Amino acid sequence: MYLTLIFNTFVWLQIWNLFSSKEVNPKKLNPFANLFFQNWILVVVALVIALVQYWACFAWVGVIFESATLIEEESINFTKCIGFGATVLVAAIGFKFVPERLLAKMPTLSEDKAIGEDSKLMQAYEQ
Repeated sequence: MYLTLIFNTFVWLQIWNLFSSKEVNPKKLNPFANLFFQNWILVVVALVIALVQYWACFAWVGVIFESATLIEEESINFTKCIGFGATVLVAAIGFKFVPERLLAKMPTLSEDKAIGEDSKLMQAYEQ
């Protein structure tokens, strides 16, 4: 049962992350603004994922995914998983308040250079 709740929380983190990653602009804090008019496919996909997750937790379908079927009394735990998953929205808003001068100091990956290109393993491979 605990693994089911952990996986359920992970799925809800991903669902809420769909909405929080939709808007990258640091000036816009509301990830749900113009959601239904601009990106209805995202809403449909999120609803399908949420329905399948609910069905997997409370019906026999969970056996396919090797998760325990939750009983009706544990719907409170299911709701808590949704709440824990929604912390992604709060974190996304918090990251938008990080000053850009601090972000400029963070290391970035170069798109022109492959990761590990100068490692000894790659050098041995090329020889």
